[in-house]
Amino acid sequence: MAVKMTNLNVRTSHAKLGWPLMDGLFTWLPDETLFSWCSRYHRLTANGLGRSTCQQLFGHRRIGSAHDLPGRVDDLVDRIGGRLGSADEIILDHTLLRFYLPFRGLRVANDAISAMRGPGIGSLKYRLGLLTSSWGAEHPLKACSACMTEDRRVHGVAYWHREQQLPGVWTCAQHGLHLLSSSMKIHQVARFDWVLPGFSELQDQHRSLSTVIGAERSLEPLKRLAAWSNAMVSEPAGRFDDPVRLSKTFRARLIVLGWASSSGRVRWGPLLEDGLRHLRIFAEIWTRADLANRSLLYSQLTHLLGARALTHPLRYLLWIDWLFGNWTDFALGYDQCEARQEPPDQEHTVQVKRPAVDPRRVQALVQLRGGSISATAVARELNVDPTTVAVWAAREDIAPRRRPKLLKPPMLAALVDGLRQGLDKVLVAQSGRVSVVTVTKVLRTEPGLSDHWHRVRFEQRQKAKRQEWLTLQSHAGGLGVLSLRKLAPAAYAWLYRNDAEWLRDQVAVLEGPKWSGNHAKVRHDHRDISRSLAVQRIALALNLQQPSHRMTMRDLLCALPELHTVVRRLDRWPRTVAALQAALVGNGTPNTDQSTLFK
Repeated sequence: MAVKMTNLNVRTSHAKLGWPLMDGLFTWLPDETLFSWCSRYHRLTANGLGRSTCQQLFGHRRIGSAHDLPGRVDDLVDRIGGRLGSADEIILDHTLLRFYLPFRGLRVANDAISAMRGPGIGSLKYRLGLLTSSWGAEHPLKACSACMTEDRRVHGVAYWHREQQLPGVWTCAQHGLHLLSSSMKIHQVARFDWVLPGFSELQDQHRSLSTVIGAERSLEPLKRLAAWSNAMVSEPAGRFDDPVRLSKTFRARLIVLGWASSSGRVRWGPLLEDGLRHLRIFAEIWTRADLANRSLLYSQLTHLLGARALTHPLRYLLWIDWLFGNWTDFALGYDQCEARQEPPDQEHTVQVKRPAVDPRRVQALVQLRGGSISATAVARELNVDPTTVAVWAAREDIAPRRRPKLLKPPMLAALVDGLRQGLDKVLVAQSGRVSVVTVTKVLRTEPGLSDHWHRVRFEQRQKAKRQEWLTLQSHAGGLGVLSLRKLAPAAYAWLYRNDAEWLRDQVAVLEGPKWSGNHAKVRHDHRDISRSLAVQRIALALNLQQPSHRMTMRDLLCALPELHTVVRRLDRWPRTVAALQAALVGNGTPNTDQSTLFK
């Protein structure tokens, strides 16, 4: 049973810990995250189990314990009586959500806030573009060693600063030091626990890389990127959500820098060379080979200049650092693009022209509305096909004057009745003993019949596909959406294209895998190569630091937490496994069996 905050009893052991009592708990420390405040509360109440604290604060044993984008914030506000502010204030000022909103529309921002206030965030990370980007949805906890020492002296406790948790921040703005990081909340070590920063749990993942590429050379670009990240967080939601204006902003900057002509034609050769030269340092720091890939950079830039939105804000920050050099110039350029209202670029903008109105159509409709002339006579006068005139008339709800030789009134009524029922044209033609061409002519020339027939046909097919999916789902036996798709690919494809909202509602109740949307294909082979190169670089750096130390798998995991995914599925990472074997065996590890080598 959930326990309200006002009914909680503080244990006597709090005084032994040297913590302030409840009186000072309902105050935010400077730039503190919600997860940090909950962790302070957890330690003060000495609950022991993380799920007990989560149940007391959020009314659930697990939901709410996320350190980046937690849910059930409304429950928290209600339980503490609003003493930390409103739910919206907590979400925007003490979580990471604001980082992802400036390049997203207001609708996405409102939906995100509603999800975090509600019973669970659901597919929020997918909607924000984290799951479909190569940057991933992980947010390792980060802290500055100097800040921890100073926080303990001033506030009595080291805590998590929101500024340091932002995805693009890896240096401390106050002390200029590399941030220490922990993957406890990411790799299941302490996924649902409440933790505060401590020196024993944190690692400097950039220390080994700094040995290879130089400390200052790795620090300066990270300082710039941290400045852009903090500047972006201060912007309101939807500030840069117009992809067309973003395209114009970057294209105008390319013209200023000489990498595009005055008409907007991009000089791709020198542009890509300079871009790769600038981004190579970030590729070395983060061991991301994709940042220094020419074809990928070209593809991403064409998306940007073609007014197609990107999925992760870090892409924009890297290019702002490259092309603008500071945040103010970028924001000013974006605002000026709206004010100038430049003419569209003829090279890259497709001009959509409305088809010219046929003067013969206008003349035919005028004569037919008079009612004194038949469609055939009008067609003969204007030198067009009579069926064309009849179709023009039907679109304006003008019933044709028929003088049938074959389609007598009873037969015509039977054909129209069959089409109104949504029957297939072939069946209608067979029942009337006429050709399909004749049925099509009736369908096109009878006012309103074509729209009605298509609507009825759609409703019939919708009903059939829904019933097929519901029947399959009722016999699913616990199967997820991926398995059901393989059993009925045609029904799923039709519903996905024509009835997506209904399909989402049905998929949401499945007990199997959740609705995942239209995910982009992961370039797994490329990631395998990138991680194998990262292992080689880290192994070289560790050997240079401690030549006599026998390298272990724990050393590599601390320097590159992403290797946890490799260890869980060795068969999917052949190049990375080979690099790990070379690094560990080359350092004197006697056992080369994969089943024990990576434990």
